[in-house]
Amino acid sequence: MLVFGICFSWIHPPKWFFQGTLPGAFPETPLLGSDAATYVDRLEGDLRIHPSATSILEESIKEQQMGLLGPFQPREYFDELFGRGHWRPLKRHTIHQHDKERPIDDGKAGRHNECTQLHEAIVNQRPAFPLAVIKFWHRTALNFIRAVHPDASAVDLLTYVPWLHIVAGTKDLRKGSRQNHPIKHHMCVNIITFVHPHTGQRVYAQLFGLPFGLDFWKCLESLSVTTSDNI
Repeated sequence: MLVFGICFSWIHPPKWFFQGTLPGAFPETPLLGSDAATYVDRLEGDLRIHPSATSILEESIKEQQMGLLGPFQPREYFDELFGRGHWRPLKRHTIHQHDKERPIDDGKAGRHNECTQLHEAIVNQRPAFPLAVIKFWHRTALNFIRAVHPDASAVDLLTYVPWLHIVAGTKDLRKGSRQNHPIKHHMCVNIITFVHPHTGQRVYAQLFGLPFGLDFWKCLESLSVTTSDNI
């Protein structure tokens, strides 16, 4: 998954890492075809400049400089690249969060979210959870040591296992889900769009990382993104 990319238009089976959910029936949402062409037609007719358009442009340029977003293109470019009706963009806006602007790609407006069904949800663990994890590894390590040194006690752990260090805390991932990418044949629905504040024209750009604003990555990020960030 980390090498070939992540699907975000399918049913994600449970991985048993998180709390289970009871989703409804998988909807038959046509992301491509005549519905996609009609959707882009509607976007082309809506040339209202978003109130935060300047912020959208600035944050998008930052992503381009980081290699996370392709150049701005007209509709014709993606019609030729993927075929008319064979691509579907995500409307982009920004929110102010933690003293910075964060670009959000609207998977609800584009109906991308309707094509994903999750069986798990991330939950906030109780404060006792990390303590239970520490206790588990403490006991596990001590049991291994006692197999060789039967009289070893808890205070001897660092003597026999000097490399054992448990670190607890929170971590803010650099660009979060942007660190991973979709599978190749889902790149056609991983395109952002907004009306350029200077030209008044609607522009589109290929997003290379996973978008913020879609339901699918909420359960994937804690496992796959964190893993790739630490390998």
